[in-house]
Amino acid sequence: EFARVGVSSKKNAVPFLKKLIEQLYSEGQLTSLNASIRSWLIPITPLQRTFADRVLAVGDAAGQTKPTTGGGIYYGLIGAQAATQTVAKAFETGNFSSETLRGYEKEWRRHLGGEMRSGAFFRRLVERLTDEEIDGLFRIVQSDGILTAVTNKARFDWHKDIVQFTLRHPAMGKIFLRGLFR
Repeated sequence: EFARVGVSSKKNAVPFLKKLIEQLYSEGQLTSLNASIRSWLIPITPLQRTFADRVLAVGDAAGQTKPTTGGGIYYGLIGAQAATQTVAKAFETGNFSSETLRGYEKEWRRHLGGEMRSGAFFRRLVERLTDEEIDGLFRIVQSDGILTAVTNKARFDWHKDIVQFTLRHPAMGKIFLRGLFR
């Protein structure tokens, strides 16, 4: 038996995961503390350049992940589609130079660039908030029909609209503003 449990942390996440495992064990959710822990880094910003002579970086290797969640399957598929189109053109011409492969980066950034910039800004902002401020955001979301509005705006793979909504909401905006100038 195994489970995949993710803990996202700017610092070493393993101690946080161990604490979570201990909490789940004490609540009777786990039957043992003898868990094998594997961890790895999830890139949350793209490489500055994702092409070179005869090389394209795609998916996690290129940093094509959602900065808000660390998810990357959908963004990686968009990158893979752009890579496929670019490589097909390179095969047609027999030219795999960085000049030819440059179109790959332009294409995937056209689709994902704005979304990734918005998500990265939001992530940096949330990282500046205190635990109490984050709890306050959750209290706000659970009140006054905001959860319904958020749910209606939310799209699983696209976060820009929800980021803009939360930053523009008067009560949530105040919390984010404090974090911005901390």
